[in-house]
Amino acid sequence: MMPIEWDVPPKHAALNSANMRAALITAMDKPGKVRVNLGDCDRAFSGRAKIFEATYSTPYLPRARMEPGNATVLVTDDRVDIWIGDQSPQETRFSASKITGIPEQNVYLHMCHLGGGFGRNGNGPQAEQAIYLANKNRGTPIHLLWTREEDFISTTYRSMGVARLRAALDADGWPIVIEVRTAMDEQAPGPTACFDKASRYYVPNYRFSTHTEAFHIPVGTRRGVGTPVHDFYRESFMDELAHAAGKDPYLYRRELISRTNLPYKADMIKALDTAAEMSGWGTPLPQGMARAIALEERGAEAGGHATISAQVHTVSISKQGEVRLERVDVAHEEGFGLVNPLSVRKQLEGQITWFYNDAMHQECNVTEGRIAENNFDTFPLSRIKEDPPEINITFFKTGHWLNGMGHDRCTSVQSGIADAIFQITGKRYRDLPFRNHDLTWS
Repeated sequence: MMPIEWDVPPKHAALNSANMRAALITAMDKPGKVRVNLGDCDRAFSGRAKIFEATYSTPYLPRARMEPGNATVLVTDDRVDIWIGDQSPQETRFSASKITGIPEQNVYLHMCHLGGGFGRNGNGPQAEQAIYLANKNRGTPIHLLWTREEDFISTTYRSMGVARLRAALDADGWPIVIEVRTAMDEQAPGPTACFDKASRYYVPNYRFSTHTEAFHIPVGTRRGVGTPVHDFYRESFMDELAHAAGKDPYLYRRELISRTNLPYKADMIKALDTAAEMSGWGTPLPQGMARAIALEERGAEAGGHATISAQVHTVSISKQGEVRLERVDVAHEEGFGLVNPLSVRKQLEGQITWFYNDAMHQECNVTEGRIAENNFDTFPLSRIKEDPPEINITFFKTGHWLNGMGHDRCTSVQSGIADAIFQITGKRYRDLPFRNHDLTWS
């Protein structure tokens, strides 16, 4: 078999993580798409002596599932059989019919357990590739199995992203104006998560705009879509504002939510109060340990389906810079009721580990136009000893339909570790992952 070597076009080969990140930061200085513009932000900023600004960044990320893409397909003249673990079987049936010309009602999916999906990676494009090969070899079952390297590069990535948040505070430390600018690839999904329609924390003047750049790295959905990065930006900034104001981050959030007219503000306050009480918020911790709190929500601004929770993360850092997530306390709403509370609990526990990895370890770098990491020797995962030894989950009653909790809960592990690093070491890092930074202290 002849080895295939792909050339990278010169205009793409000139790109790397550093100059792509710089391009996104530059994009935020240009006019973007204004999504929300409440009050008069320019006037509110004018002449204010106490202005706080922070820029955050997040890297490209793959889904890095344990099971590489695979499928077994048999195509005959009047039927297609597909054995696959699939997140979107309807889409795969449609693709099979389109590729083979066989009516969709004659396409049969035999669903197998899926060894990790976390976005469209669960059903493609390995399905389409196997169907295409089987269609060329009708009557012969074709089994397709990607190598680990193929699984990393035959997919889409979560887009690299940056954000600049700016606020002016009054004499008592409360925000008078907040401006949010985010930038990512123009094809990236989830550009408005966490910031759309209204600020979750009260501020009389609020502006949110999105900015984009066109890059050649393919982007798509990954667990949480736009929420994980935007939640990291928003909750980290709220921690920073609370520290700048000299206020308790829990009480700061609570007060600002109480001043809003958001339809589910009582539920958001209940989540914060419950998580704080569960964690023993305010009780002394040994040197080298800290607690951080955060709100998590999807749809809390609109009054329809929504999912609301809050978490407290208790973190320790050795003087040598070893981070340990010691404990996580989760307060999560039930809505009208949970069909399977054990399944929800498992989802939450799994997502704590998932977003711990996003916070501490995972990134994909672009070198000469290519993604550099294509296997686990260069893309580290956490070890079992890094899982928090204590996870406490409390469900509380609310009166609305839920928006789900399978992919964008526990995102605040990222901001929680960021603030714990600051509390313990005095160092404020705003670029993920944290393994790239000096976490030592004395």
